[in-house]
Amino acid sequence: MDLIDPEIVIPRVGAEKCNIFWARMMLYSTGKAAVGPATQHRLNKLLSNPNLFEHPQLAHDILTEIYRWISVSSPLKIDMSTVAGQDQGRVHGHHPHYGAEDSAELLGQDLHYTAGPVIKLIHADPLSWSVRQIPSNGVGLVFDESPCATGDFSRVSVARALVSAGSKIDIHALSQISSELFPRIVFHGSCWSRVTDITVTWEQLLPKLIRHLSVLNDFGVEIFNNYSVASDRSARLGSLGVEASAESPNTRKNRKAWAQRLFNFPNDGGDQRCEWHTKIEPTRGRVHFKVLDDKVLVGAIVEHLDT
Repeated sequence: MDLIDPEIVIPRVGAEKCNIFWARMMLYSTGKAAVGPATQHRLNKLLSNPNLFEHPQLAHDILTEIYRWISVSSPLKIDMSTVAGQDQGRVHGHHPHYGAEDSAELLGQDLHYTAGPVIKLIHADPLSWSVRQIPSNGVGLVFDESPCATGDFSRVSVARALVSAGSKIDIHALSQISSELFPRIVFHGSCWSRVTDITVTWEQLLPKLIRHLSVLNDFGVEIFNNYSVASDRSARLGSLGVEASAESPNTRKNRKAWAQRLFNFPNDGGDQRCEWHTKIEPTRGRVHFKVLDDKVLVGAIVEHLDT
């Protein structure tokens, strides 16, 4: 039996309606692990709040995922009133990222009240751990159970919808889960640094940006591999609701402007020219990208580069 890190499913106090937390939960959910008894007890209390989720359809999808986890948990006849608050050994090396501050204590209780020898792995967010294995009992940690590994893009869609609906999600939070939301995109190290320069309110920009990145992630490689003519590529992307084009001859002749489209991707061939760009709005908001083999390289998300 594998366990789920409580930090994945129990939000920190005050963050119960934080969409970035529930988006990450959907991204890291798997069919291979279950919540432990202490975590399940805390979840039951959390889910008793009828106003926990503001979006009915998203609430349904999230609750379905949570209850699927609970349904595969081994039913343990434990009086949880005697468990809550007890110190069963804090798990060291655990640093909650989005989840509950006492996740390490919850996990210690889960391990204590579950048949220890059968627990092999704990599914967790790598940002929340400074170790690869829990030293006290040798239980391993697995960090690769994201849609990038499982191929379950139905969960990715729910997570994207959550993020898109959450105006309180900032650039930093979005950038941290971007590789899981868009597993086929490689983001340049500096691409998020100029998003705030785009002169569109964040509430308006966020859903549009999610839409553009989703289309590039889900269809970009297929379109660019199947169509070699620029107008055909633009037409296909346009049919998906994303206006995109390559640079004009004048921009290519402008040495300064042309240099701005060159980005270094150390693990993907070094310097790459991201001249193709989607247009979030006609005159502002550009996502500069290049399709390379089975990946989409995103070099910049900006108001506008020089032309």
